[in-house]
Amino acid sequence: MDTSFDSVYEETKLLTDYYEKQKSEEFIREKTEQIIGAMKFLGLDAGNLVGCSADVLFEVFGFRDMEYFAGIKMFNKVIDRLGVDMDQQKRYEVFDRIYEEGMREKKVERNRDNR
Repeated sequence: MDTSFDSVYEETKLLTDYYEKQKSEEFIREKTEQIIGAMKFLGLDAGNLVGCSADVLFEVFGFRDMEYFAGIKMFNKVIDRLGVDMDQQKRYEVFDRIYEEGMREKKVERNRDNR
């Protein structure tokens, strides 16, 4: 067995990457369940999701501190679980509308807090 620094480093990196991927997938899975629960509570489903206001969906999805690409991954998981028939382009458009509106609201809120 090779115990050189490079070998040990590569093995450690592979294990760390695997662990981070598992934690990320677990987080997305748990968050997806929470979002679907919140949507059911609010009476949102596949039929009225697209027509709901972006600021409400931003709060339901909890994108507050989430990176854009993690958000789109989670959004797609929720859309898939709900069985919404939406092509990829439409998904990106809807997600982008929700995310941008939420970030705009967040910026206004921060500006208000700074005064």
